[in-house]
Amino acid sequence: MVKYEVVITSGLKKPNRAPIGVNFKENKVVFQLYYGSHTYSILNNEDYFVVNIVDPYYIAKSLITDEGNYNYVNLENNIKLPFLEESSKILIYKIIKRNITLRKDYYGKSKVLTIVGDMIHKKDIKNEPCMYSRSGGLLIEMAIIYSRKNLISSDLKDNYVKLLKDYLNIIKKTGDKHHINLAKYFLENF
Repeated sequence: MVKYEVVITSGLKKPNRAPIGVNFKENKVVFQLYYGSHTYSILNNEDYFVVNIVDPYYIAKSLITDEGNYNYVNLENNIKLPFLEESSKILIYKIIKRNITLRKDYYGKSKVLTIVGDMIHKKDIKNEPCMYSRSGGLLIEMAIIYSRKNLISSDLKDNYVKLLKDYLNIIKKTGDKHHINLAKYFLENF
């Protein structure tokens, strides 16, 4: 099954955005959230979220800020869900299943919340496709490593710093100033 990188928006009181790898199957979506994140807290208590199909730059940037250009979709019962205006398409889901497990991987041990959602609506926002660039793909990789920085053992930290530097060098050749600045942020704050 292919994992797609998207931005999940949620938060009925205050907009939240998070880069998430998701699996789609028919009208369902499945993904996991690590304990301690805002999105984990929100989706453990709220029943709706939006999958935003966006350029990789916005996926990576969503790791470091909840600020953004939001619009809202209205559901029944006066529920207003935030979505990113930069999206080419949005998919709206209702949570039908939650499961909390302990996960152990090369980053360490973590409690994860698995979410299964059922699509209730989809909408094209822009007619422009999200074009793929190497710099965007590498920003996603940098964001994933950055998001796990507190889980990486100290003896592996230097390996990841070298990898982040290598990615930054490629982004300098293939991206624009926004890509480069975001990559520098990930490296400098790692």
